[in-house]
Amino acid sequence: MLHVLHELGFNYSEDVDVRETVIELARLRGLNLRDLELPEVGILALSVGVLDLLVKELNGIERRWIYRARPLYVGHVNDVPVCFIWAGPGAPLATMIMEHLVACGVRYVIGIGLVAAVRSNVDVGSLVLPRLAIRGEGTSYYYLPENVEAVPNEEVTCYLERACIDLGLRYLKGTIFTIDAVLRETRTLIDELARRGVLGIDMETSAIYSVGLYRKVKTGCVLVVSTNPSIRSTGFYSEAMTSPIRDAINVVKRAILYLKKKS
Repeated sequence: MLHVLHELGFNYSEDVDVRETVIELARLRGLNLRDLELPEVGILALSVGVLDLLVKELNGIERRWIYRARPLYVGHVNDVPVCFIWAGPGAPLATMIMEHLVACGVRYVIGIGLVAAVRSNVDVGSLVLPRLAIRGEGTSYYYLPENVEAVPNEEVTCYLERACIDLGLRYLKGTIFTIDAVLRETRTLIDELARRGVLGIDMETSAIYSVGLYRKVKTGCVLVVSTNPSIRSTGFYSEAMTSPIRDAINVVKRAILYLKKKS
Protein backbone atom coordinates (compact mmCIF):
# COMPACT_ATOMS: atom_id res chain seq x y z
CA MET A 1 0.00 0.00 0.00
CA LEU A 2 2.81 2.40 0.84
CA HIS A 3 4.29 2.19 -2.63
CA VAL A 4 0.84 3.00 -4.04
CA LEU A 5 0.69 6.18 -1.94
CA HIS A 6 4.16 7.13 -3.15
CA GLU A 7 3.23 6.46 -6.77
CA LEU A 8 0.10 8.62 -6.39
CA GLY A 9 2.14 11.49 -4.99
CA PHE A 10 0.36 11.48 -1.63
CA ASN A 11 1.36 14.58 0.34
CA TYR A 12 1.15 14.49 4.15
CA SER A 13 1.10 18.28 4.39
CA GLU A 14 -2.04 18.53 2.23
CA ASP A 15 -5.05 18.52 4.54
CA VAL A 16 -8.79 18.00 4.15
CA ASP A 17 -11.31 20.36 5.78
CA VAL A 18 -13.09 17.90 8.07
CA ARG A 19 -15.07 20.68 9.71
CA GLU A 20 -16.64 21.49 6.35
CA THR A 21 -17.64 17.85 5.95
CA VAL A 22 -19.19 17.81 9.42
CA ILE A 23 -21.16 20.98 8.71
CA GLU A 24 -22.57 19.43 5.54
CA LEU A 25 -23.56 16.26 7.40
CA ALA A 26 -25.24 18.42 10.03
CA ARG A 27 -27.15 20.31 7.35
CA LEU A 28 -28.46 17.05 5.93
CA ARG A 29 -29.78 16.15 9.40
CA GLY A 30 -31.32 19.56 10.02
CA LEU A 31 -28.84 20.49 12.75
CA ASN A 32 -27.40 23.92 13.45
CA LEU A 33 -23.81 24.80 14.35
CA ARG A 34 -24.57 24.86 18.07
CA ASP A 35 -25.60 21.20 17.86
CA LEU A 36 -22.06 20.38 16.73
CA GLU A 37 -20.34 21.77 19.83
CA LEU A 38 -18.96 18.92 21.97
CA PRO A 39 -17.07 18.63 25.28
CA GLU A 40 -13.27 18.64 25.17
CA VAL A 41 -13.07 15.03 26.34
CA GLY A 42 -14.23 12.20 24.09
CA ILE A 43 -14.26 8.46 24.78
CA LEU A 44 -14.26 5.90 21.98
CA ALA A 45 -16.01 2.62 22.83
CA LEU A 46 -14.07 0.16 20.70
CA SER A 47 -15.81 -3.10 21.55
CA VAL A 48 -19.23 -4.58 22.13
CA GLY A 49 -20.21 -4.11 25.76
CA VAL A 50 -18.29 -0.91 26.38
CA LEU A 51 -20.88 1.63 25.26
CA ASP A 52 -23.72 0.27 27.41
CA LEU A 53 -21.53 0.40 30.49
CA LEU A 54 -20.39 3.93 29.66
CA VAL A 55 -24.01 5.07 29.41
CA LYS A 56 -24.70 3.64 32.87
CA GLU A 57 -21.49 4.77 34.54
CA LEU A 58 -21.55 8.32 33.14
CA ASN A 59 -25.33 8.83 33.15
CA GLY A 60 -25.18 9.32 29.41
CA ILE A 61 -27.91 11.14 27.53
CA GLU A 62 -28.18 10.63 23.79
CA ARG A 63 -27.29 13.75 21.84
CA ARG A 64 -28.62 14.36 18.34
CA TRP A 65 -25.56 14.58 16.12
CA ILE A 66 -24.41 13.91 12.57
CA TYR A 67 -24.96 10.12 12.54
CA ARG A 68 -28.36 8.50 12.20
CA ALA A 69 -27.51 4.93 13.20
CA ARG A 70 -24.64 5.48 15.66
CA PRO A 71 -25.77 7.47 18.70
CA LEU A 72 -23.53 9.95 20.48
CA TYR A 73 -23.93 10.37 24.24
CA VAL A 74 -22.96 13.15 26.62
CA GLY A 75 -22.41 12.44 30.31
CA HIS A 76 -20.33 13.67 33.21
CA VAL A 77 -17.39 12.62 35.33
CA ASN A 78 -18.28 14.59 38.44
CA ASP A 79 -18.75 18.04 36.89
CA VAL A 80 -16.61 17.37 33.81
CA PRO A 81 -18.68 16.90 30.63
CA VAL A 82 -17.61 14.09 28.31
CA CYS A 83 -18.95 12.65 25.07
CA PHE A 84 -18.74 9.03 24.03
CA ILE A 85 -19.68 6.87 21.08
CA TRP A 86 -19.24 3.36 19.72
CA ALA A 87 -16.32 3.69 17.31
CA GLY A 88 -15.42 0.12 16.38
CA PRO A 89 -14.57 -2.26 15.06
CA GLY A 90 -11.54 -1.37 13.02
CA ALA A 91 -9.16 1.50 12.34
CA PRO A 92 -11.02 3.16 9.41
CA LEU A 93 -14.25 3.57 11.37
CA ALA A 94 -12.51 4.63 14.59
CA THR A 95 -10.48 7.30 12.82
CA MET A 96 -13.44 8.66 10.86
CA ILE A 97 -15.44 9.10 14.05
CA MET A 98 -12.43 10.53 15.86
CA GLU A 99 -11.88 13.06 13.07
CA HIS A 100 -15.50 14.17 13.31
CA LEU A 101 -15.27 14.51 17.10
CA VAL A 102 -12.10 16.58 16.83
CA ALA A 103 -13.75 18.82 14.22
CA CYS A 104 -16.47 19.50 16.81
CA GLY A 105 -14.13 20.54 19.61
CA VAL A 106 -12.85 17.35 21.24
CA ARG A 107 -9.22 17.73 22.38
CA TYR A 108 -8.71 14.57 24.45
CA VAL A 109 -9.56 11.16 22.97
CA ILE A 110 -9.40 8.01 25.08
CA GLY A 111 -10.21 4.58 23.70
CA ILE A 112 -11.61 1.68 25.73
CA GLY A 113 -11.59 -1.71 24.05
CA LEU A 114 -10.36 -5.29 24.01
CA VAL A 115 -7.02 -6.81 23.10
CA ALA A 116 -6.12 -10.43 22.32
CA ALA A 117 -2.95 -11.40 24.15
CA VAL A 118 -0.28 -13.19 22.14
CA ARG A 119 1.41 -14.65 25.23
CA SER A 120 -0.12 -17.23 27.56
CA ASN A 121 1.22 -15.47 30.67
CA VAL A 122 -0.95 -12.39 30.00
CA ASP A 123 -4.09 -13.11 31.98
CA VAL A 124 -7.58 -12.63 30.57
CA GLY A 125 -9.19 -9.61 32.23
CA SER A 126 -5.90 -7.76 32.67
CA LEU A 127 -5.77 -4.08 31.79
CA VAL A 128 -3.27 -2.97 29.16
CA LEU A 129 -1.99 0.57 28.65
CA PRO A 130 -0.35 0.57 25.19
CA ARG A 131 2.76 2.76 25.17
CA LEU A 132 3.44 1.90 21.53
CA ALA A 133 1.17 0.44 18.86
CA ILE A 134 2.87 -1.23 15.91
CA ARG A 135 1.15 -0.06 12.73
CA GLY A 136 -0.10 -3.29 11.20
CA GLU A 137 -3.23 -1.60 9.83
CA GLY A 138 -3.44 0.61 6.76
CA THR A 139 -5.28 3.70 7.96
CA SER A 140 -2.44 5.30 9.92
CA TYR A 141 -0.26 5.58 6.80
CA TYR A 142 -2.55 8.31 5.50
CA TYR A 143 -1.67 10.35 8.60
CA LEU A 144 1.96 9.60 9.38
CA PRO A 145 4.94 8.46 7.30
CA GLU A 146 6.03 4.87 7.89
CA ASN A 147 9.07 5.88 9.97
CA VAL A 148 6.95 7.60 12.66
CA GLU A 149 5.86 5.52 15.66
CA ALA A 150 2.25 5.50 16.85
CA VAL A 151 2.44 6.55 20.49
CA PRO A 152 -0.08 8.07 22.91
CA ASN A 153 0.13 11.41 24.63
CA GLU A 154 2.51 11.04 27.55
CA GLU A 155 0.39 13.10 29.95
CA VAL A 156 -2.78 11.11 29.27
CA THR A 157 -0.98 7.78 29.62
CA CYS A 158 0.68 8.84 32.87
CA TYR A 159 -2.71 9.77 34.32
CA LEU A 160 -4.20 6.46 33.17
CA GLU A 161 -1.37 4.64 34.91
CA ARG A 162 -1.75 6.74 38.05
CA ALA A 163 -5.47 5.92 38.07
CA CYS A 164 -4.73 2.18 37.86
CA ILE A 165 -2.39 2.50 40.84
CA ASP A 166 -4.80 4.60 42.89
CA LEU A 167 -7.62 2.12 42.24
CA GLY A 168 -5.42 -0.84 43.15
CA LEU A 169 -5.79 -2.45 39.72
CA ARG A 170 -3.20 -4.69 38.10
CA TYR A 171 -2.15 -3.47 34.69
CA LEU A 172 0.45 -3.99 32.00
CA LYS A 173 2.09 -1.35 29.85
CA GLY A 174 4.03 -1.98 26.68
CA THR A 175 3.66 -2.61 22.97
CA ILE A 176 0.66 -3.94 21.07
CA PHE A 177 0.09 -4.69 17.39
CA THR A 178 -2.88 -3.18 15.54
CA ILE A 179 -4.25 -5.18 12.61
CA ASP A 180 -6.94 -4.74 9.97
CA ALA A 181 -7.31 -8.36 8.89
CA VAL A 182 -8.40 -9.99 12.13
CA LEU A 183 -8.84 -13.37 10.43
CA ARG A 184 -5.22 -13.27 9.21
CA GLU A 185 -3.70 -13.50 12.66
CA THR A 186 -1.58 -16.48 11.64
CA ARG A 187 0.31 -18.65 14.10
CA THR A 188 3.61 -17.43 12.63
CA LEU A 189 2.59 -13.79 13.17
CA ILE A 190 1.43 -14.43 16.74
CA ASP A 191 4.59 -16.35 17.64
CA GLU A 192 6.86 -13.66 16.20
CA LEU A 193 5.00 -10.88 18.01
CA ALA A 194 5.29 -12.84 21.26
CA ARG A 195 9.02 -13.36 20.65
CA ARG A 196 9.42 -9.58 20.27
CA GLY A 197 7.69 -8.92 23.58
CA VAL A 198 4.43 -7.59 22.15
CA LEU A 199 1.51 -7.91 24.59
CA GLY A 200 -1.39 -8.39 22.18
CA ILE A 201 -3.33 -7.52 19.05
CA ASP A 202 -6.17 -5.03 18.59
CA MET A 203 -7.82 -3.28 15.63
CA GLU A 204 -7.78 0.47 16.41
CA THR A 205 -5.06 1.76 18.72
CA SER A 206 -2.24 2.60 16.29
CA ALA A 207 -4.67 4.54 14.10
CA ILE A 208 -6.07 6.48 17.06
CA TYR A 209 -2.58 7.43 18.19
CA SER A 210 -1.63 8.42 14.64
CA VAL A 211 -4.63 10.70 14.19
CA GLY A 212 -3.84 12.22 17.57
CA LEU A 213 -0.31 13.05 16.49
CA TYR A 214 -1.50 14.43 13.16
CA ARG A 215 -4.35 16.52 14.59
CA LYS A 216 -2.39 17.50 17.72
CA VAL A 217 -4.97 16.14 20.14
CA LYS A 218 -4.09 14.13 23.23
CA THR A 219 -4.82 10.41 23.09
CA GLY A 220 -4.60 7.31 25.23
CA CYS A 221 -6.14 3.84 25.39
CA VAL A 222 -7.09 1.32 28.05
CA LEU A 223 -7.60 -2.19 26.74
CA VAL A 224 -8.92 -5.34 28.43
CA VAL A 225 -7.37 -8.71 27.59
CA SER A 226 -10.17 -10.87 26.17
CA THR A 227 -8.24 -14.03 25.29
CA ASN A 228 -4.76 -15.54 25.16
CA PRO A 229 -3.16 -18.53 23.36
CA SER A 230 -3.73 -20.89 26.29
CA ILE A 231 -7.54 -20.74 26.25
CA ARG A 232 -10.29 -21.33 23.76
CA SER A 233 -11.41 -18.00 22.37
CA THR A 234 -14.80 -16.72 23.55
CA GLY A 235 -15.08 -14.45 20.51
CA PHE A 236 -14.98 -10.68 20.58
CA TYR A 237 -16.96 -10.36 23.81
CA SER A 238 -18.34 -12.41 26.68
CA GLU A 239 -20.12 -11.56 29.93
CA ALA A 240 -16.85 -12.28 31.71
CA MET A 241 -15.55 -9.03 30.26
CA THR A 242 -18.12 -6.88 32.07
CA SER A 243 -16.18 -6.49 35.32
CA PRO A 244 -12.78 -5.66 33.76
CA ILE A 245 -14.41 -3.27 31.28
CA ARG A 246 -16.01 -1.51 34.24
CA ASP A 247 -12.53 -1.32 35.79
CA ALA A 248 -11.22 0.25 32.58
CA ILE A 249 -14.04 2.81 32.65
CA ASN A 250 -13.22 3.69 36.26
CA VAL A 251 -9.59 4.19 35.27
CA VAL A 252 -10.61 6.54 32.49
CA LYS A 253 -12.98 8.46 34.78
CA ARG A 254 -10.25 9.07 37.33
CA ALA A 255 -7.70 10.01 34.67
CA ILE A 256 -10.15 12.57 33.25
CA LEU A 257 -10.42 14.20 36.67
CA TYR A 258 -6.63 14.40 36.88
CA LEU A 259 -6.45 15.97 33.43
CA LYS A 260 -9.11 18.57 34.09
CA LYS A 261 -7.72 19.39 37.54
CA LYS A 262 -4.39 20.21 35.93
CA SER A 263 -5.98 22.31 33.20
